[in-house]
Amino acid sequence: MAVYQAILTSVHHQLNELVIITHFDYVSNGFVEHLINWKNRGMLCANNKPLKHAKLIQSIDDLMTYKEMAIYWKKIRSHSRVEGPDKTENDLADNLAKTRALQGD
Repeated sequence: MAVYQAILTSVHHQLNELVIITHFDYVSNGFVEHLINWKNRGMLCANNKPLKHAKLIQSIDDLMTYKEMAIYWKKIRSHSRVEGPDKTENDLADNLAKTRALQGD
């Protein structure tokens, strides 16, 4: 849902490029490596079972395609204790997610 909200916010601000930073393999690999195959299989996994979050993933793909957005994916280590960009970016993402969750978004 965070990816969808980030893209909606970008569209609202008339941006056509976005960097999405995540520590979830499912998110980054899903869009970078697996999306084409999921779409070709009708949003089914390789084992022909329904893809979890298929409607959300399809909505994100539709929005990116419709708005012709260039999305760049950056995978970071999660919850690193070593100071640096990965820790800073992960901490920021966690804080944003907590804030939005408390607001009911």
